[in-house]
Amino acid sequence: MISQSSAERHYNKCGNMIQEPVVEYTESCAVIENSVVKVVLSRAQLAFQPELFQVKTWHSICNKNSVILTAPCSSGKMLTAELSVDILRELTEVPNGVGLGILPLSAIMRETVKKNKHVAFITMDGDIESSEEGTEKICFSDTMENLIAGKYKIILAHVESLDSDQGRALLEALEEKGKLVFVFLDEVHKFLPSQWGRDSF
Repeated sequence: MISQSSAERHYNKCGNMIQEPVVEYTESCAVIENSVVKVVLSRAQLAFQPELFQVKTWHSICNKNSVILTAPCSSGKMLTAELSVDILRELTEVPNGVGLGILPLSAIMRETVKKNKHVAFITMDGDIESSEEGTEKICFSDTMENLIAGKYKIILAHVESLDSDQGRALLEALEEKGKLVFVFLDEVHKFLPSQWGRDSF
């Protein structure tokens, strides 16, 4: 977990401090004020009450803010991202808008895909992994056209995957068609200069 102070220190080191809300994880629940958030949550039919950090993130996104979110592993960050895409689909009136998640670790992306049929993963080799409906079995049969069409709410990828010819073509197509509504970095400490060196930026 990156605390607010260490996140600020790392961003300052990079010379790119984002002056946006920093949402901290807490255990208490929040009042849901925004009507779009209410609509999305009612459609999602969650079996539990969202955490305060999730609701604060969604409200901040509705207010057109970027967010730095710090929360423990398995606390619901991917759900936060997925419903952020739903919220932005509503706000931008792009019903098949796509969120792009950039992560450094294949294992995390593959595990996420196994558990969530709304997520696809572009591997370093350019394969597209998704889960078969109703199972945790990975399949490799999908196409770039389906990614661009918005079949999946979230596309997960490595930086290196996006820097390939295929990755650049995907980004250009999503931008050209106005489909890219949300971008997030997870495991952000893995991207920082202390891990990869300043030349990585």
